Amino acid sequence: MNILKKVIVCIVISIVVQSSVLFYLDKILFKESTQFVIETVDTPIETKVSNIYIPSDSENIKASFNGNFITYFQNGKLKIVNTTTGETKEILNGTNILSVEWVPKNNTLFLVENKHGEINTKTYNATNEVEQDICKLANYNENDNIQSFISLSTEYVSITNRNNTTIYRVDIEKERKKISNFKFMLGTASVSPNKDLFYFEDFYNKEFYQYSNGSSKKINLQNTNQLTILKAIGNTLYIGEYSDDNKISKIIYGESISDINNWKTQVLNEKVDKKDIYISSDNQIYINNNLQGMVTNIITGENIQYDDKFLFINDKVLCTIKNNYVYFINLNDS
Repeated sequence: MNILKKVIVCIVISIVVQSSVLFYLDKILFKESTQFVIETVDTPIETKVSNIYIPSDSENIKASFNGNFITYFQNGKLKIVNTTTGETKEILNGTNILSVEWVPKNNTLFLVENKHGEINTKTYNATNEVEQDICKLANYNENDNIQSFISLSTEYVSITNRNNTTIYRVDIEKERKKISNFKFMLGTASVSPNKDLFYFEDFYNKEFYQYSNGSSKKINLQNTNQLTILKAIGNTLYIGEYSDDNKISKIIYGESISDINNWKTQVLNEKVDKKDIYISSDNQIYINNNLQGMVTNIITGENIQYDDKFLFINDKVLCTIKNNYVYFINLNDS
């Protein structure tokens, strides 16, 4: 019986001590530490030396998702560089290219061309150099402004002529469908790379829409005159909010367009140009600072430093250029 009493006394003493410690931690030590703060971490990354030369008069420089291929226009001709071998060559010679984009997570180009007076879509596989026609969209007019928005299985092509835009959806079966059944002019837009979700802006009315499953739904946002579409990733739409000096000061994002009140807001430490914001497929938000030579992941607080001129960033690599030579920083190592 004495042994049992001693055990009970020890248990009671232990509980009292633990409770006192927890009370101290909660009320005293952690009283001023209720907010989670991300520590900024500077990450010096070894830059991959490259023998890739890009002429100074190059335009519209883009890369495939893994950086294996780079395309650019020079004197109106489309050039492609194999960054593994260093080989550069002209492709699609004789093609009147209106728009070109890399397909997400693929070494394939999606192209819109003027083919004998018709707007035609096609693909070019950079690995095996195979061209494949997809479908014709409409008759071509020299005043047409063409934009392409590419996902893994679906392409959206906008044709803007003067103050009116027509948008076509092209699916994996090479079938086209006109999705804009009202008169409007396209502003900003984005398609989710792995979902058939297309978001677009009615420029004049400053209204935003989501197109999916054959219909368009209006997104009921506030202060639409100050908003611009940044990127669609999965089910999440990212929207930037402009300040008075035409720079982005906030990023608003969320999944359900029917539940805008539960969307999140990321206030930026410094206002930035829209072109300096990149959102990756795993929902990381990167901000480029040319003056400091640094890209910051504002979700993790990590800084990636570079010494050369910033060229572009995608999911896999950060690309810079110095004396017309391209250099890569592998983001997976950061």
